[in-house]
Amino acid sequence: LMLLSKTWQLRFWALLVASTSGCSVAPDEQTLFSDAAASPEGTGQVDASVRHEIGSGEKEVIDSRPLSTLDNFSSIDADGALHLVFAEREPYPQALSYASNRSGSWTLEVGLLTTGNPYAPARIAADREGHAHIVYTDQLGQRYASNDTGQWQDGALDGGRSFAFSLTLDAADSPTLAYQRDESFRLAVRQNGVWQPESIVEATPNYSNLYINEEGDQRIIYRQESKWYQARREDADWTVEALPIPDDTDSKPSVSVVFDAEGHAHVAYHPGREVTTAIYATDRSGEWVWEAVGERGEGIHLAVDSGGNPYLTYSPSNTDLPQLLLLHKEAGGWLSEPVEPVFDIQGSSSILIDGNDQVHVFYHTQQAS
Repeated sequence: LMLLSKTWQLRFWALLVASTSGCSVAPDEQTLFSDAAASPEGTGQVDASVRHEIGSGEKEVIDSRPLSTLDNFSSIDADGALHLVFAEREPYPQALSYASNRSGSWTLEVGLLTTGNPYAPARIAADREGHAHIVYTDQLGQRYASNDTGQWQDGALDGGRSFAFSLTLDAADSPTLAYQRDESFRLAVRQNGVWQPESIVEATPNYSNLYINEEGDQRIIYRQESKWYQARREDADWTVEALPIPDDTDSKPSVSVVFDAEGHAHVAYHPGREVTTAIYATDRSGEWVWEAVGERGEGIHLAVDSGGNPYLTYSPSNTDLPQLLLLHKEAGGWLSEPVEPVFDIQGSSSILIDGNDQVHVFYHTQQAS
C-alpha cells in the first residue's frame, strides 16, 4: 500500500463489461421475459444494434480491506473516467471516501468527508474537466464538496437537513440540486459560489432524480409515499403530473431513475413486499409503458446505453446467500446473469455505462470492495 499525502492506492471490485456487436447470448444467461410474455401495459423499445457480451468482463480489485465500505454512488466524466463516493465501514465508520481512475490508475482519498452517520446518503456528479461535485448529509444538514479548484472545498448548503436529494450539472457545469425540506420540494443552482434555492411544489418525496438538457429544460421524476410523479419546467413555470405506472408500496423503497441521451426517463423499482418481481417503466416511446422483470430483491440500480437499452443490478431476496445479478434487455427479451458467483454481497452496488457502451458495475463483498 503506497501513501501519498491523503491519496492511497485503491483497490475496488469494478467489473468492466466490454461492448461487442452481434454477439451471441452467453450460455449462462437466462431469458426472463420475452416481449410476447411481458405485461400488456407495454415493453418499451429496444435498440438491437447495441449489444453487450456480459461474460467477457474484466474485474478489478480496487480496495482489498475486508468489510471496509458500504453503499457507493458513481459518476462518469466526459473523458470516460470513473468517480466514486462511498460510505466507510472501517477505519472511518462515519465518513465518506472518494475514488477516481482519472489519472490512469485508481486513487482513493480515505475519510474525506465526515458525516457522523455510516449510512449517510450522498450523490456525486463529475464535470467536463473531471472535477467531482458531491452532496451529502451530516449531523447538522446538507453539505456540498468539490475539488474544482484543485483542492477540496466543503460547505453548508441551504442550512438544515434535506431528503430525497438528487444532483446533476447543467450545460455550464453548474451543480443543480433537487431536494425536499420542510414539506417543500425545492431546486437549488450553484452560481458564482452561491446556492440559489427555489420552491417547486409543496411535497415530501422520499426519492428523486433530476435531468437538465442542453437547452436548460429541467425534469424531475420523484416518488411521494407510494405514487410516482414528474415535475417539468420548459419555460418559467413548473408543471407536475402523476405517472401512470404501478404504485410503490414498499416501506423501504429500492428504486433507481436514469435519463438517456434524449432525455427519456427509465425507472426501476421493487413495488412492495407482496410483489414478487421488479418493475421497469419508461416513456421512451412517447408514452409511459411498464413491465414486470426479474425477481423481488434489494439495492436496485439502473443504467442505459447509447441505444436506450436498460441494464439493472440488484440482489434477489429469494435466496439465503445474497448475490448480485445483472439484468439487461435485448431484442428478444430480458436476460439475467450473475455479476460474479459470490454469495457475500454487502451494501449496495452501482452501475455506469460509458460513451463506448462499456458497462461498469461497482459492488462490495466481505473480502473487498
